[in-house]
Amino acid sequence: MSVEEMQQKLTCKSCGGPRVVTRANKPSKTEARLTMTCPIHKEEVVYTLPTSVFEQAPGLVRDHVLLCRGCGKPVQVVGSKVDGLLRTLQVRCAEHGAGERVVNETLYNQMMASAPTVMPAAAPGARPAGVGSASFCPSCGTKIAVPGAQFCHNCGASLT
Repeated sequence: MSVEEMQQKLTCKSCGGPRVVTRANKPSKTEARLTMTCPIHKEEVVYTLPTSVFEQAPGLVRDHVLLCRGCGKPVQVVGSKVDGLLRTLQVRCAEHGAGERVVNETLYNQMMASAPTVMPAAAPGARPAGVGSASFCPSCGTKIAVPGAQFCHNCGASLT
């Protein structure tokens, strides 16, 4: 199994659009299990992959976790809570409102520590990367490991 094959699984076969990862579990040390939905067809698919493949492209999975189930557009993380080995992310889409994603804590940390696979366009009037950016989360105080991160990898608070 390769990263290219994982990319194919993250794409809807019917429409070619991105599938939204709604749940990312780690049922064993060697497997990651993704529950995904196409925003257009609403078909739920469960895909199990070796953790070695996940570890090659955790940012790719993260990008699909941070999409809206209703429209497939990027969502904003507005909250996060950890319960044992699972982290529940509260997300919000400007068009479709609130939703949740459930991610294994180990997978979550790998996803958030990886560099973005697609850099978002800068908002008008945004500061250049690194200028005035915080080294610690203003909400929970965790040291920010990824320069330019938009959200805290620990609590999900906005850093912008």
